Amino acid sequence: MKKRIAMMLSCILILFCMLQNSVVHANGADIGKITEPYDYPIKPGTEEWRALPSVVERREACEIPQEVLDRMTTDALAESVITYPFLIDALGCFYSFETGINWIATYFSGIDELLSRPDACDSLREYLVREKDQYDMLSSMDLSDKTTEQIRKYCEYNVAKQLLKYIESQTSDETEIGTTRYYTTVVQTPKDSYVDVYAGLTWDIFNTTYLQAVHEFQMLLTNYPSASEVFSDSCNPSYNCHSYAWYSQLSSNTYWINNITPYITDGSYISTYPTVGCRIVYHKSDEPFPYWHSGIIQTVGASPSTTTEKSKWGYYGLCSHYVDDCPYYSASSLSYWVLNPN
Repeated sequence: MKKRIAMMLSCILILFCMLQNSVVHANGADIGKITEPYDYPIKPGTEEWRALPSVVERREACEIPQEVLDRMTTDALAESVITYPFLIDALGCFYSFETGINWIATYFSGIDELLSRPDACDSLREYLVREKDQYDMLSSMDLSDKTTEQIRKYCEYNVAKQLLKYIESQTSDETEIGTTRYYTTVVQTPKDSYVDVYAGLTWDIFNTTYLQAVHEFQMLLTNYPSASEVFSDSCNPSYNCHSYAWYSQLSSNTYWINNITPYITDGSYISTYPTVGCRIVYHKSDEPFPYWHSGIIQTVGASPSTTTEKSKWGYYGLCSHYVDDCPYYSASSLSYWVLNPN
């Protein structure tokens, strides 16, 4: 009798294990998968966002844990990347979207994760189709009539379009550069060295419009609480930060400079400590041109968190901001330069 009972219990146990195993196999594709976009714990424009003292801390607060990225479906991952607060920086703060996206990928791992997914483009296309009606509706509205959330949705759609183009370009030799011609020429440093510049850059070259840039810039400023536009309607594709800081501070400036090396190496400027009116340079050594961003110091404080500058953010506007509160700041070194009196 005891033997029979033991055998029955063994059979029941085996049957239970088989049933459990079949449930796991039946649902294995779904177990642990995350199908909803990431809900960032802090958001631009909120008190929690403004309470963090530096952009580095805001970036860290918005990092998605790798174990969460690994479990996300590609649809959820794509939307999480699109809604990442700092991705808008890539649209116009840099010479190209590719430059911006590569920079953001150094501190946001969601980009590399999305690029590793073979169905990333499919998910981005589905997002664009799903959101198109809302985007068209928002496009027809005046900027002053849009809520902050509507402006953000408008910008996220533009981010998704550029992100799709970027990923597609990784497997294609075709490039899109607009229909307007631009040209290269030179300007001279105070000691007469030549500096290569681009002239004639227009909104079309950047595949965007003035109105779209204004929308994006208004939303971009919410990422950086200390930043404000120096004068209205300052978005301009003709000149950038280096040109503003080293060549001309006039809004009629028409030159875009990518490499400021001649200003620094020919003795036109000498290294200094932070002083009002000096040039500030952000360094990024792994770039073709190590000088990443330039500005002009306005006020001097005890640290980058209390020192202010004016700088042009790509084709967006001219901003006043703390040194450590802009799209270009990282732990990389800063240097300061003043005109050589000799």
